[in-house]
Amino acid sequence: MASLDRDPFGEHATMQHRGRFDVLGVRIFARSNSRRLLALFEEAFGSLPPHGLGAAAPRIDLTLSLSPAIAPRRREVPRLRMRSGAGFLSGVIDANNFVMVSAEQRRALICVDRGMLAFPYHVRYELMEFAIYTLVPRVLGLVPLHGAAVASHGRALLLTGPTGSGKSTAFLSCALSGFDLLSEDSVFLEPRSLRTTGCANFLHLRTDGMKTVRDPGLRAAIRRSPVIRRRSGVRKFEYDLRHSSMRVAPRAPRLTAVIALSSRRARGTQLLEPLSPAQALAWLRREQPYACTQPSWDDFCRSLEGVPAYRLLRGKHPEDAADALRGLLSARRP
Repeated sequence: MASLDRDPFGEHATMQHRGRFDVLGVRIFARSNSRRLLALFEEAFGSLPPHGLGAAAPRIDLTLSLSPAIAPRRREVPRLRMRSGAGFLSGVIDANNFVMVSAEQRRALICVDRGMLAFPYHVRYELMEFAIYTLVPRVLGLVPLHGAAVASHGRALLLTGPTGSGKSTAFLSCALSGFDLLSEDSVFLEPRSLRTTGCANFLHLRTDGMKTVRDPGLRAAIRRSPVIRRRSGVRKFEYDLRHSSMRVAPRAPRLTAVIALSSRRARGTQLLEPLSPAQALAWLRREQPYACTQPSWDDFCRSLEGVPAYRLLRGKHPEDAADALRGLLSARRP
């Protein structure tokens, strides 16, 4: 009690563990009072290519604070609740587990209690990703998109579509076909140059979806990976791309085409259907409701005027999608 009286807010807690990370075109300087908590952040965002988007990468300061409080045992983690006000964005699980972000100060605070360390999935995907994926786009003025992105020869493709449209399958097919990988789920674009970035840290594959992977060595490596359980109850292998033979994009390439994924099967061998600029923008507005509200959206839409868009239909085999996309990039090479 005496220590609480002297430092009720924990302002003088020793943050002896430190790390620096290159993520999405910024440099993150992290400090923590917990080696394990910092290791979780390293697991999520360490060893990524810098993907510089400007003359100099801005600095962001991140504090990872492990509470000394004795946490109650929990079987399930409450859902994250999001709030904003006075220039702050917050995501709250409970009184001891939350994240606060200030874009103006370029700072984020993540607080976790010891009990939450038993749920590393929620710490990484709901608190740490919240901090990085809300703070960095606001600091750099990026467009945050829900989708996947792959690249080849320095030209990027944005893959978007609703649940069940085959985004994960198309991304996996591209990964197995030697594309450079940018992101499986969250993509960020500089609105004027259309430079594209993301965190190619993990490939997530349903535990019942291994039939897509034909290579026995890769199949065995994926099966050795940790298994995470989504809020929906779906279980997925979490395969670390950074320590695999798959290619992580070394730089942030420019967006070359927008791909709208469809669950409709192609009647023949032609999987790509051109979309008009009006159709493409209507598609993006429908699929990206959050991005539409961001200040960078109008500049992004103007930059897209010269970028072609296509609807990608499903082929007979999963690898047909990668073949179609590779053919698209080859046809557009100067």
